[in-house]
Amino acid sequence: MLVEHIVLRAIAGCLPYLDIQAECMSSSLNNSSTTTQTHKRTSSSPGTGWNLRRIIVVLALVGSLVGAIATVLLGPQGLPFVSAEFNTDQGAWFVTLELIAAAVLTPLAARMGELYGKRRIIIALVVVGTIGSVLIAIAPAYWVVLAGRFLQGATLACAALAPALVREALPERIAPFGVGLVATGSGLPGALIPFITGPVIDNYGFRVVFWGVAAVMAIFAVLILATIPESTVFDSGSVDYVSVLLLGGGVAAILAGLSFGPSLGWASAATIVLFIVGIVAIAIWVRHSRASQNPLIDLSILTDRRMTVGLIAGGLVAGTGTLFLIASSYVAQTPAGETLGYGLGLSARSYAYLQTFYFLGFLVGGVIAVQALQRMSYIGVILGGAGLLGLSAIIGVLSFNQVLVFAAVHLIIGIVIGVFFSANFNFIFRSVAATRRSSASSLYLTMTTLGQSLYSILPLTIAAMLFPAALVGVVNVQSIRFLFFFILGSAIVAALLAVCGRKAGQE
Repeated sequence: MLVEHIVLRAIAGCLPYLDIQAECMSSSLNNSSTTTQTHKRTSSSPGTGWNLRRIIVVLALVGSLVGAIATVLLGPQGLPFVSAEFNTDQGAWFVTLELIAAAVLTPLAARMGELYGKRRIIIALVVVGTIGSVLIAIAPAYWVVLAGRFLQGATLACAALAPALVREALPERIAPFGVGLVATGSGLPGALIPFITGPVIDNYGFRVVFWGVAAVMAIFAVLILATIPESTVFDSGSVDYVSVLLLGGGVAAILAGLSFGPSLGWASAATIVLFIVGIVAIAIWVRHSRASQNPLIDLSILTDRRMTVGLIAGGLVAGTGTLFLIASSYVAQTPAGETLGYGLGLSARSYAYLQTFYFLGFLVGGVIAVQALQRMSYIGVILGGAGLLGLSAIIGVLSFNQVLVFAAVHLIIGIVIGVFFSANFNFIFRSVAATRRSSASSLYLTMTTLGQSLYSILPLTIAAMLFPAALVGVVNVQSIRFLFFFILGSAIVAALLAVCGRKAGQE
């Protein structure tokens, strides 16, 4: 929160410059005839810049997303303690169940926000997540812990609603900038969470941490209720629950297959069935949505080649961010004196500091994207981001023993990921009707979730097969290089997609 306050106070101190940028950006992002205008003012009208109330609006929504990040990070961090207390060998569910719940709940929450009010649904999601944290804190049995983890997945669904709500709550001149901050502003404070939760878990146990998360989330729910007006943009119709089951269930099955494939075996019957069920469910959902008069997500937006390119490239790039953090953890924490050909020899705490460069870049990228979209096309931003990502991957391969260069790579890749998130949200809001912004955002978030899950497992599995290590638990330098080249290859694919989008004449 302190970091966000400092950043936004700096923004407030630069209002003349930012207001000019936001005005230009707003004119380019609001030329769609289908967009409902809820704040129609001229650039000379008073009250269209930043003030304390609008800063608090952004902080409140960012805070709810920081809480969501905290619950995700507490999965692997709290797993050893939870498994030990309840003497269970099913600890993987403690990490995975929240993501599966989010896959099911995000499209549903997005659609309900369009029908019944985005602020109302965000508060409901935060309250449900708070109840989940309380259940974990008081759990007498492991199944109660898992029930709490499932409920915590509701907070992750806020990511589909918060950018759309801030888009409506802020004047046109600064709305795109607000969207960028909400989309990426939770990254840096999220990176600082382990510095707080780690010592608390070590000294007081995991239950105290979840009590703390519940208290913080309750505060943000009250803050959102007190400071943010309800959305004035509503859609008609109803929730297509068949689509909720098909899309949410399909994505959940694929995520479960990816999560448990390494332990069950990729060729095991259970893993294969999960993948088949997921793919078939999503295929049926696509067919059902095209025939529906009231679809959960309007797939007609994919007729715009730029939208299709952005969604696919966004999923790929989000996956590379996850893969980079995995690869960097090996490079940073491997002892420098080892003969593996890489290693910076950083402690866990020092590596956490190194990670802050990535999350700082994520925040900065959200701001850069807004100004980049004012100067170039959306496809141009994707192409430029993909090029910078590829260059960073090459530099990363050459800096396995250079901590300062490796820190710079963290910063640059974080910026690229932030640019993609902010640019995609702003482009979606420009391209679809105001009444369907949240559901369109949920489709993008589904793509990023799949990309992150896939990239956290598949490249490492391939690397282990291609470059088997001499010792169990050791990752050789060939595997680490492969991970970085996998990022380079993904950047090239994203760039080629951008070129195809441009050649299609959609720009």
